[in-house]
Amino acid sequence: MTQDSKMTKKRAAIVSDIWTPERPALLERIFGPAERERIEASFSLAPGIVSRKADDRFLESLDGVQVLFGSWDFLQLTAKEIASLDKLEHIFYAAGSVKYFGRPFLEAGIPISTAKKANGRAVVSFVVAQALLASKGYFQSILSSRTRHGYRAAVSRNNDLPGVLGGRVALIGFGVIARGVAAELTRYGMKVGAYDPFAGSDEMATCGVEKIERLQEAFSDYHIVSNHLPNLPQLNGLIGKELFFLMKDNASFINTGRGAQVDEQALVDALVEKPSLVALLDVTFPEPPDEDSPLYTLDNCFLSSHIAGSLGGELSRMSAEVIESSEGWLAGEPLDNLESLESLEVSA
Repeated sequence: MTQDSKMTKKRAAIVSDIWTPERPALLERIFGPAERERIEASFSLAPGIVSRKADDRFLESLDGVQVLFGSWDFLQLTAKEIASLDKLEHIFYAAGSVKYFGRPFLEAGIPISTAKKANGRAVVSFVVAQALLASKGYFQSILSSRTRHGYRAAVSRNNDLPGVLGGRVALIGFGVIARGVAAELTRYGMKVGAYDPFAGSDEMATCGVEKIERLQEAFSDYHIVSNHLPNLPQLNGLIGKELFFLMKDNASFINTGRGAQVDEQALVDALVEKPSLVALLDVTFPEPPDEDSPLYTLDNCFLSSHIAGSLGGELSRMSAEVIESSEGWLAGEPLDNLESLESLEVSA
C-alpha cells in the first residue's frame, strides 16, 4: 500500500484547460482505465476529466482537491485562481515542458513533477533515427532517385557520404535529450560533439562526447547538426545564415528544439543555394509555417508536424512516470522529476 489504509485518501483530479472532441480523447488515452485504476488505489479520484468551462465554474469542481494530474493542455490559471485552490499540494504532469502553464503554480509554492524523462526518450529515438538515415545520405538519395538517371547518380554519390561509422554529429545544447542522443549514437560508432557553453569538457567526455568550443565549428566540421537548445528569448534567431552556409555538402540539419531559434529565411536561402543540404524540421516558427512559406515547397526540406515527442504506445511511459512519482510522494520519497523556477528559465 502506498498510503496507510486507515488514512483518508488525498483527493485528486485529472484536468484539462480545454474541451474539444479530439484533445480529451488524447488525455483519456494517457490516463486510460488501467492508469485511473492505479491512481485510484492511492487517491480519491474525481470522475472523468475536469475541464475549463466558459464561465470558469470548473474551479468549483476542484474545491478541496489536493493533487492534479494532467498532460498537454494543462490548466493555465492566474495567481488568483490558484489561490482559490487552497488545498492543492502537488501537480503530476504527464508530459515534458511546463513553460506554458507552470510559472504561477511554482511561484505559489505548488511543486510540479513531470514526465520529461519519459517524453525525452521518445525525442531521443526520433533524432537518432534521423541521424542514422542522414549519415547514409538517405534523404538526398530520395530526392535524387525520383528518376532513373537520378537514381544511378545517387548510387555512385553515396560512396562519398560518411555512413554510420564515419558520421560526425554535432549537438547544439547538451541537456537531457542531447545526452540521450549522444549515448545512442556513440553505441552505433558515430562521432559526437556538443556545443554548450554551460557544460564542461569533463562532463561531455564522460558521455563519450567531444566539446565543441565555437558554434561555427559545429556547422563546418560535422556532417549532421541537431538543435537541442533551451527555449530562451535570447536564443531566438541564433542559428542563422553564417552557420548554414558553413555546412558541408550533403550535410543535414535536424531541429526538434524550437523553431524560433532558427533564422528560417537564412535556412531557406541556404537550402536554395546549396541543394545538397537537407533540413529535417519537426518544429518551426510559427508552427505550422505560414501558408506561403517556402518550407512547404523546397524539395530538400522535410517537415514533420511536431511528432518527435510521445505518440501511440509511448504515451503510457509518461503516465507511468508521474503515477509512480505520485506513489513515491505519498510515501515521502524524494522525487527526481521536480520542476523549479530556476530550471524553468533554461527549459525547452
